[in-house]
Amino acid sequence: MFSVFLSCQDNDMLSQDQEAQRLQDLFIEIESMVSTFSCDNSDDWTFIGYGSKPCGGFVGYIAYPLFIDTQLFIEKVDAHKQAQEDFNQKWQIYSDCSLPNQPTEVLCDNGVPKFIY
Repeated sequence: MFSVFLSCQDNDMLSQDQEAQRLQDLFIEIESMVSTFSCDNSDDWTFIGYGSKPCGGFVGYIAYPLFIDTQLFIEKVDAHKQAQEDFNQKWQIYSDCSLPNQPTEVLCDNGVPKFIY
């Protein structure tokens, strides 16, 4: 499903703003896959790094429940990472090269997943 979204228009024809919007739309789609679930049991949740900083490494981390279609979720996260890598290279994006702290676990707090570092 997401491959159709990414290929409906040739990326070489898109402006930087249009490509950035596609990245944002894909991330919103990723977030929407998990945002409707209540975090009631920390054992049912884990996390994954998402995005790609220009210097390497993840942009951040997102929690997700293990009872969703994890294969599809991880494929979308990987597609977003690759698209962001391509975007950064194509548009010569740079950053401060700082990396976010990696969580050690997910804790459920009033139905919301929170990271423990």
